[in-house]
Amino acid sequence: MSEKTKTYLIYFIISITPFAIHLIPNLKFEMIIPKGYFDIIKFLPYLVFLGIAFLGLRLNQTRILFSSLIFLLAYHSLSDPNLLLRMGIGKIRSRQIFALSLPLCFSFLFMVKEFPLFNYRSLLRSLLGLSPLVFFVLLFVVSPKAFVSIVDYQFISSKTQTVPQISYFTFLIFLFLNTVRNDQKIALFTSGLIFTLFSFYTAAHIGLLGKSKFYQLLPSNVICFTSITIILIHAIYKMYWRRVYIDELTNIPNRRALDEKLESLTGNYSISIMDIDHFKKFNDNYGHAEGDTVLQMVADTLQTELGDKVYRYGGEEFCAVFSSSGANDSLKDIEKARVTLAKREFFIRATEGKDRNIKNRGLVPQTEKVQVTISTGIASPQSDEQTPTQVIVDADKALYRAKDNGRNCSKVF
Repeated sequence: MSEKTKTYLIYFIISITPFAIHLIPNLKFEMIIPKGYFDIIKFLPYLVFLGIAFLGLRLNQTRILFSSLIFLLAYHSLSDPNLLLRMGIGKIRSRQIFALSLPLCFSFLFMVKEFPLFNYRSLLRSLLGLSPLVFFVLLFVVSPKAFVSIVDYQFISSKTQTVPQISYFTFLIFLFLNTVRNDQKIALFTSGLIFTLFSFYTAAHIGLLGKSKFYQLLPSNVICFTSITIILIHAIYKMYWRRVYIDELTNIPNRRALDEKLESLTGNYSISIMDIDHFKKFNDNYGHAEGDTVLQMVADTLQTELGDKVYRYGGEEFCAVFSSSGANDSLKDIEKARVTLAKREFFIRATEGKDRNIKNRGLVPQTEKVQVTISTGIASPQSDEQTPTQVIVDADKALYRAKDNGRNCSKVF
């Protein structure tokens, strides 16, 4: 199971936990939160959402800032209805409005690229993000019948339906846009937002049942929105982690992550240094853009074959760390990865106008298939006193032996 799959599974479990609590017979949300602490605990989501907004600002992601503020507004409106009661909107309608508008708010926020906070385009984007919420509020105020026809519309006939079925359609819009856009810098956070909507729909569903008094809804709101904050905080943590430890070009762990891994190595282990053959010549002939694509392809192949053992060492070099196997044992895995890469077909994606100067020299045909290979050197500690840094030096020596031996091969120190 990949790291991303594990993360999404955890998010799913957290997001459905409030609903699971709701389904347990004779268990009420107010039983989970001690009465003496409730007056304090109910303010925690406010503080956490503000904290998420601040962290988003530190990440230069105003979209995170605005989305957390929208969630804060939703929590406040559902927990303290006075804001909307002044407009004649009660707890039932407020939940319906937020259920309809929240996925669209996030869709509009994240469909526009990032801008600095103090920029008129950032202001316009924030207004665009709020527009679905404003639209449904005005629709209810101006034409209640039209609003009721929307919230009561059912794609599938159901007598137990509480959350408007149209809101699930708006959720699918957000899910689709997130899948299509695939902005890696913000993808983890937007994916987290998708899971948080499960918790929000639970809060909306409980409030729309109409069986609980308002003071009984507060604990359910706190727990549902607490699960939302947990997911968003973890998503931001992972974003920080990626910035520090993941190479942006190849999307695998970087040199800093490797250095920390080396510090933990003890006992029987091995390290492999891998170098792309004739990479400088490749860059000279085909351009740095194609060179970057080769680096990405090599990294993808190595990660597929070797998993989380692979790191970007620098330039066209990669490193693989085998924590519990010697050089001869890890050689089998390295050779499998090397052979797999050599068999992959790589086509130069030259187009009209791309790298024009190079093409004018006649070096790049319109289409060309090339072979990308690597040379590898593998080493294990020769004594208990040898450090991982010294083992890397030995692996590097073995790498040069592989190059001297004709490249596209592996050598053990």
